[in-house]
Amino acid sequence: MFRATMKSLLARKLRLVLSALAIVLGVAFVSGALTMNSTLSEAFSSAYDTAYEDVGLQVTAEAPLADSVDAAAPKPLDAASVERVKGVSGVNDATGVVRVPGARLIGKDGKVPSGSSQRFGQAWSDKWGAPKLREGNAPRTADEIAINAALADKTGFKPGDRVGVLTLQPRREFTIAGVVEFDGRPDFVAGEQTVIFTEPVAQELMLGQAGAYSAVNVGLGSGADAAALKSDVSAALGQGFEVRTGQELADDQAGASKGLLTTITSLLLGFAAVAVLVGVFLIVNAFSVVVAQRTRELALMRALGASRKQVRRSVLLEAVLVGLVAWIVGAALGLLLGRVVAGVVADEDSGLAVGGFTVSGTALVVSFLLGVGVTTLAAAVPALRASRVPPIAAMREAAAVADDRPGRKQTIVGLVLLVIGAVLLALGIASEALPALFAGVLFAFVATAILIPAFTRPVVNVLAKPVTRSTAARLGWLNAVRHPRRTAATAVSLMIGVALVAGMSTVMRSLQHSATETVDNQLSADLSIINLSSGNVPPTVSPAALQQIRALPDVASVAGYASEYGEVNGNKQFLFSWDDQAAAAAIVGMEFTQGSANGSGAVMNESTAERLKLKAGDQIKLQMGRGDALTLPVTGVYKDTTVADRVTVPWSAAQAGFRTDQPSQAYIDLRDGASAEQVKPTVESLLAGSPEVEVQTKKDLVETVGNGIGTIILVVQLLLAVAMIIAILGVVNILVLSVLERTRELGMLRSIGMIRGQMRRMVTTESVLISLFGALTGVVLGTVLGVAVVKGLRGEGITALSVPWVLLVVYLVAALVVGWLAALGPGSRAAKLKVLEAIAYE
Repeated sequence: MFRATMKSLLARKLRLVLSALAIVLGVAFVSGALTMNSTLSEAFSSAYDTAYEDVGLQVTAEAPLADSVDAAAPKPLDAASVERVKGVSGVNDATGVVRVPGARLIGKDGKVPSGSSQRFGQAWSDKWGAPKLREGNAPRTADEIAINAALADKTGFKPGDRVGVLTLQPRREFTIAGVVEFDGRPDFVAGEQTVIFTEPVAQELMLGQAGAYSAVNVGLGSGADAAALKSDVSAALGQGFEVRTGQELADDQAGASKGLLTTITSLLLGFAAVAVLVGVFLIVNAFSVVVAQRTRELALMRALGASRKQVRRSVLLEAVLVGLVAWIVGAALGLLLGRVVAGVVADEDSGLAVGGFTVSGTALVVSFLLGVGVTTLAAAVPALRASRVPPIAAMREAAAVADDRPGRKQTIVGLVLLVIGAVLLALGIASEALPALFAGVLFAFVATAILIPAFTRPVVNVLAKPVTRSTAARLGWLNAVRHPRRTAATAVSLMIGVALVAGMSTVMRSLQHSATETVDNQLSADLSIINLSSGNVPPTVSPAALQQIRALPDVASVAGYASEYGEVNGNKQFLFSWDDQAAAAAIVGMEFTQGSANGSGAVMNESTAERLKLKAGDQIKLQMGRGDALTLPVTGVYKDTTVADRVTVPWSAAQAGFRTDQPSQAYIDLRDGASAEQVKPTVESLLAGSPEVEVQTKKDLVETVGNGIGTIILVVQLLLAVAMIIAILGVVNILVLSVLERTRELGMLRSIGMIRGQMRRMVTTESVLISLFGALTGVVLGTVLGVAVVKGLRGEGITALSVPWVLLVVYLVAALVVGWLAALGPGSRAAKLKVLEAIAYE
């Protein structure tokens, strides 16, 4: 049986190669994602291990928030804490250090250099991984700084140049005294940009407190054990401190730098999920057709003594071998893909040293289970059908065609699942319950895949009417509906991809429309000052510049804005704060239903108040990233507005507890008759000292908001591209198998006068109808589910429904192109059949 299986597999190489390609793509994406992740993770870990190899322990103050993202504003340590650490037995040395995110050098173009979110300000120290001078000298006066080599190379600055630096305080001017390297490399890690001050200046600008430190680095005495000393230091300091070993510190820092890896890995795994999901249907279809074509062969094996189990094992063995080959090829491609992506991420600006391939056991095991396991499982049903072929079938002149009509049980199951999905969707929409909503989407999706054979013939018959006037086209149409299950299984591969993208596009377009509509209708500001960059410290707007803008004759009011992560009565969320609450209330349309905004307490929108079970007059406990907890009254509740849908705290509280006491954005309302386009240049000139922000008119802001979501829609289109590629493989595969299955039939058609062009037209018609059927089903399903999700996400800010009709038409046109491309090879093969050989084909 093994030899017979191998001969059968080798005799039908083309039939199974195309089936394996979808699995190859899925394995490649999974293997690539995991290889990229492990390669860059190793690079990050190696870099940070080197950085902290001289640090035995590090002491920091506990963050006010347990899982604070506010690392840019650490709680300062005083000199007394340093002395307490020095007094612990086993400590060789303890030195206070200043190293805090938030220092941004201003380049020659007046902007903060791009390419990194890691921007640090630190104090010069001769200890603890002291930088090595490449040029110049260490900063000696309050007017001098040093910068790391990568930042110098990026900006073109050299010792002696005068530069501006932004910190947690407004811009200040310094002279570059030196350029440094870390551990002999031009950069540290993750494209870091570092500005080094004298210690007093670093304490003032980065911590806001003279004589303070962000951490204490501890050197171990001879023979001291880091773990034991960690316990002793913790006991000596008491509560309110965190003590970590150098290795723990390196691991924490490496983990914090891997956020980009998670995003890229998730994206690649998303592509893999689409490829595998479509590939399952392709494998099932391919093996079903192959089994049907081998009916007489399998029956003869049964007649010669093969048992049902042996026949079933034979088909499964073919699937295992196909999956094994797909895994080998896909894993190899994935290794290459992962290494290439890792190289792109770790470019020359990143400071990461990426060597060869770093292959994890997880990548190999997961990709193996995916390649071999999925293929084998997909072939299980066809294998079961093969084992049921009776020996008597070997005596028939032609292979009996199995009943290909949709099964009653299958239809009933599909209808039941569809009803369950509809009920869950209705519940999700009515109650805005996301679990019910997404469960309904899943049930509806599966139900459609099960029911699709039931409506294959009627839908294809309708689609075929405009194109079946010629005999060749009519024959192509009849071939498309001859085997509804086969046609449905082929169309499902395209339906899945199109449905996913149509649904996601509907949600994203609705989100885009809601966001732009919100800005257009709810925000009355004529000009907006928005931030351009992201990082561990938000961009800032100079308070002095805002005061100058307020003094302009054409300006009616200005509201500076900042946001911060914090806790309200133990609930973690982002907080808002305005430097002019009255101006903000008018600009963002706050209509108070309870109380007012008098500047002495917190205000919030109705939905937030309902969620937190608060009302005007209640007291809240507020904890921000810096400082101690505050107790504030709730002075007002206003109608829901998407522009300001959080808890808003007084500006005085924000200055004490936020990372910086400066606004990160601002909105400007002009006087009647003033032109935004004419005032804009004046505002821009006043903001010359705030290089991380940009002035936009209302029209510009609407376009910016829309373009940001448009980028997400572009990623969604890439998913469609993957689905389309696999769909082409699926249609090509089924057409090749169909041509082989109908060899004698095609030979008879040629013998009675059908020319080669008609043969191609017949195959092309069949291919186009299958592709169009799959795309149309996907468009309808995806749009319906997308609309349902939008309706259920009203509470998440999606208030407007926008169906991307143009994109949906493009998807259908793309399906026609896919059908035409998929028919090129099989159509040419059918046209080139030799008549006599085809008639004699068995």
